Order: sequence, then structure tokens, then C-alpha cells
Amino acid sequence: NPVAWNEETFGLNKTQSLRVHGSVMVEPINGLRFKVLGSTSHEEYLTGYSESKKHITTVRDGLNGYASRSTAASNENLLEITGEYNKAIGKNVFTLLGGYSYNDETGEDFFMDNYDFPTDAFSYNNMGSGNALLSGEASMTSYKSASKLIGFFGRVNYSFSEKYLLMASVRQEGSSRFGENNQWGTFPAVSAG
Repeated sequence: NPVAWNEETFGLNKTQSLRVHGSVMVEPINGLRFKVLGSTSHEEYLTGYSESKKHITTVRDGLNGYASRSTAASNENLLEITGEYNKAIGKNVFTLLGGYSYNDETGEDFFMDNYDFPTDAFSYNNMGSGNALLSGEASMTSYKSASKLIGFFGRVNYSFSEKYLLMASVRQEGSSRFGENNQWGTFPAVSAG
């Protein structure tokens, strides 16, 4: 009976998000611009789930009621600072760009479940009352991770008569995800057309 099955299940999914970003650009002299860009993002998740003692799966599997609870959170921050200079001399156009970028991310999670509860009244709000925890059969997991990425970059563009283009760039990045002895890498590029 799908209606009875639905009435024997209780759940919660709650999400909160906050995202803020902004930028400021100034041009102190003609052709020279500086820009600062920043953003932050924060998300939180909370879930709860329970099946009553009469739920078809708890009866079938002999669980005598089941419940789980989890929470997760993530944060990300970004900062980018750039300077750009443009200059035209006759048919020659030069663009110089340099900058710095910083990004950090953190994520964490917790999950637990339990079964064999003395009553359905607790739903997923008294996880410690299930007997599976006492017998060592309930599960709990958690983790946390964090990483940082820092970059310095530069680019030179040259254009002649709006027909020919030459570009050279280099980016040096350091990451906590790279190997311990290789946390910095340099990435050059050149193109012409």
C-alpha cells in the first residue's frame, strides 16, 4: 500500500546557501586598469530520515525502526587582482596583463544511521536510542578536506594592423593538491595567428 508506506517514512532536507561577489575597477590613467575581484560561497546541508517500526523495509529486514542523519558544509573564497595596460602606436597594439589569484576550498561531512529503536516517537531526533549503536552495528562516517590554489600570471598580446596577432603568457601556480615536493608549477604558452 503506497499511502501507508509514505505515512511510515519521515524526512528532512534543508539547504542554506550564501554567495557574495563583487569587483572594483579603477583606471588611473588612460589605458591602465586595475581590477580586484572577490567572492565567497558558503553552503550547509542537513538531512534526517526515518522509517517507522511498521515500514515495509524495516519489517522485512528485521530492523525494528530505522533512522539516519547527516550534515555537510562547504566554503569557497576567491580573490583575483589584475593590472592591464593597453597602448596603440600606429598600427601596432600592445596589451600587457599581470595578476594574482587566490582560491581556497573547505568541505566537511558527517553521516550516521541506527536502527532497533524503542519507539517511533523520536523519528531521526534521538539517534543514540537505537540498539544497533550499542551492539556496534550502526554506522558513522565523517571527513574534512581543504585545498588552496595560488597563481601569478602574465600575458603579452601584440597585434599589427588588426590582422596579425602574437600572444605569450605564463602562469605559475601553487596548489596544496600537488605533490609535496612539486607544489608549484609553471605553465607557459605562445600563439600566433
